[in-house]
Amino acid sequence: MAQPSLPTLGDGLEMTTSAERKLGDRIIRELYRDPDYIDDAVLNEYVQGLFQPLVQAVFCRGMDLRCRIERSAHRRSCAH
Repeated sequence: MAQPSLPTLGDGLEMTTSAERKLGDRIIRELYRDPDYIDDAVLNEYVQGLFQPLVQAVFCRGMDLRCRIERSAHRRSCAH
């Protein structure tokens, strides 16, 4: 049986800041597309665990990232 070929992910230095931001924005849009996920405490804890290291890395680079989750389907935002 043939082994599936996996893409090379690189070492992280290959991604530009703008590409990293676009990827992050795309991930955020995917996460917040369905507002029912916001009320899931287990999922919220998991997502916070994923994003806290990212937020700290952004802060260490001298940038600012604030996310606000609101119940309104029309208003979810992240400011960079």
